[in-house]
Amino acid sequence: MINEVRLNYSRLRVEFGGNTIGDTVPHQGQLENAVANVIFSDSTLAGFGPTNAPQGRIVNTYQAQDNWNYVLGKHQLKAGVNYTYQRSPNLFLPNVNGQYRFSDWTAFALNTPNRIRIALGNDNLDFREHDTFFYFGDDYKVTNHLTLNLGITYSYYGQPANLFHTNDLKLQTSSSPLWDPALPESVTVFPSIPAPKNSWGPSAGFAYTPGWGGWLFGEGKTVFRGGYRLSYDPPFYNIYVNISSAAPQVLLQSITGGTAASNPLPTVPLGPNVRTALAATVTPGVFDPRSFNQSSVTPDFGPDRVHAWSFGVQREFGSHAAAEARYVGNHGQNLFQSVNANPTLDWLASSFPNLVPSGLTPCATSDIPRDIGRIDCNGAGVNRQRTNTAYSYYNGLQTEFRTNNLFKQLTLRTGYSFSKTTDNASEIFGTFAGGGTNAFAQNPFNVAGQEYGISGLDFRHTWTLSFSESLPFFRDQHGILGHALGGWTLAGSYILQSGQPYSPVQFGYNAFTGGCGGGGCGDATFNGAFVGTVDSVRPFYGNRNAPAASVGTYLSDACSWFGTFDPVPGNPIPGSVCDPAMGSPDTLIDYSVANTNGGLVVNPVSTDQVRYILNGAEANTIFGTPFGNVGRNQVRDARTNTANVQVSKMTKWGERVNIIWHMSMVNAFNHPNYGYNLGGADPSTTFGGVDPFIDLDAGVAGIATGFARPELFDGGHRSIRFGLKISF
Repeated sequence: MINEVRLNYSRLRVEFGGNTIGDTVPHQGQLENAVANVIFSDSTLAGFGPTNAPQGRIVNTYQAQDNWNYVLGKHQLKAGVNYTYQRSPNLFLPNVNGQYRFSDWTAFALNTPNRIRIALGNDNLDFREHDTFFYFGDDYKVTNHLTLNLGITYSYYGQPANLFHTNDLKLQTSSSPLWDPALPESVTVFPSIPAPKNSWGPSAGFAYTPGWGGWLFGEGKTVFRGGYRLSYDPPFYNIYVNISSAAPQVLLQSITGGTAASNPLPTVPLGPNVRTALAATVTPGVFDPRSFNQSSVTPDFGPDRVHAWSFGVQREFGSHAAAEARYVGNHGQNLFQSVNANPTLDWLASSFPNLVPSGLTPCATSDIPRDIGRIDCNGAGVNRQRTNTAYSYYNGLQTEFRTNNLFKQLTLRTGYSFSKTTDNASEIFGTFAGGGTNAFAQNPFNVAGQEYGISGLDFRHTWTLSFSESLPFFRDQHGILGHALGGWTLAGSYILQSGQPYSPVQFGYNAFTGGCGGGGCGDATFNGAFVGTVDSVRPFYGNRNAPAASVGTYLSDACSWFGTFDPVPGNPIPGSVCDPAMGSPDTLIDYSVANTNGGLVVNPVSTDQVRYILNGAEANTIFGTPFGNVGRNQVRDARTNTANVQVSKMTKWGERVNIIWHMSMVNAFNHPNYGYNLGGADPSTTFGGVDPFIDLDAGVAGIATGFARPELFDGGHRSIRFGLKISF
């Protein structure tokens, strides 16, 4: 019997802040002393000052662990318990030092802002988490050829989100409440959320070595393995930090008009001066938090869980090589998803009443103006909520061949996998690239079924190779020839992988072409706050087999989008998309051509000639729905094709000194890799290797700009480095 006890303490400090330019972005401990943020109404003008920096966290982890092993006949019993106490103070509060917006540089010179924002709230979040993990397992050797594995785990993660309930309650019941004290606690205080206590994880597996099969299976050289396991993973802290910077934790007050103009930016625009200058203007204890943007979690929010299973066979070849093939699958449940918790319904009810979910009606009257037209007349008007409604499936064939010190010189591992990953949400944040282009469902009333499809994390084919070859000659390095030719090592790695999926994104085509009665099909207010686009709907399919960059639109939608009138509405430019002579409103045209010519060129096409049809007002009428039939992640960026090589030479100098020279090459064959940035890649590749904006950039061919054209991005280049190391 063996019993092992471990005690551990660790401390991690993560910081985004600190600079040498007048300490304008100080260290996190001086968050409230940073410079104010200055922006302009014209987005083409560059502002200055941080909005969400400095920020950081310190993670103090105290851990106690006990592991017990006991052999009882054919049973090898294992049990253990782990207790972790984690204290993680986070410092974060955007706009705590104020944000001043000016119309232009002239207004800045005159110091007349047209809007001021200042955040009031707690910027020091003292998260404390108590985690407990228990396991018990039994490896039962049934026969000399068969071993069974049975086990169970229990996980408890606490509920760190309840810090917000504690802080809100303390502040709201103080002499200086953040919100109107006449409002009920259910409105002004974050709810207390119970910690999940039913996270049990059973597991079962087996390993079988056949004693038959002759040369096919060898003598003890083949193993069949399989198993199942249920595991859990707690929410990550970025979810909680998002909650901390929104109502009811924070009052982000906006000051506009003449009041803003009469409150100039202080001469020394640091946080303390800004707050002093605005003290008489900000009005805590007056507002209703439901009138402000909120980030929340569901009342039963907790860890996700994954069912995983596998079956494989491994065959040894001699004492230094083996090959393995296995099927691996898993099913994720209760995964994290971002949803619009109180979406507008009026646009759907007025334009497509047949698509309104049963039992829902748009709010007609409410004390909260933002609730009008939404599904909840008493909830937060704009509420980004994190839920456990996402799910996923993975199925893959994984193969591998590996050697270890083969011929006393070669270590090699190569593998190929063919897999498919599907889900209804790949990330809680949108990337506007691969991996989870848009985090939110196009239909906020169906975030599961209609969103289910290819995952942003699906890499269908992956081949990898890694090796290290120690050249066998002159290893002892005797004499001049031995020192020159001995001690050489060649190592490298190679990855060849399918491109990452992404989704076509419409920035605002539906809204600006008058979809759903003129205001657009979707929740523009929510999208502006949390998505970064005006539209949330996706386009329609023309021909799925047409090139990915081929895009069409209906003439009526193109006219609304480009507005080609001369000189006033009612006098369309001849030959433009607004010229009635070019066709009827439902004439399908090549949008890529029109987009690169400002709508002045019309090229009619058929649905077979384009892969996508933009989702505009006319398209809504023709297809009978505001929701595009293009699924998530139906197109891929460029594949990864990267080789890395290192050559090294170790020279012995006497008995105690070794001199090691090495040369390393990243992307040794200089293949362009557009899906991500290699060393030396152009930092302007803002979309991470692909441009998903179909309405803005279809047909465009600029640097890092052009829908579905990853070759327009910098694919990186070969990087060569040399080094010398002396050890003694």
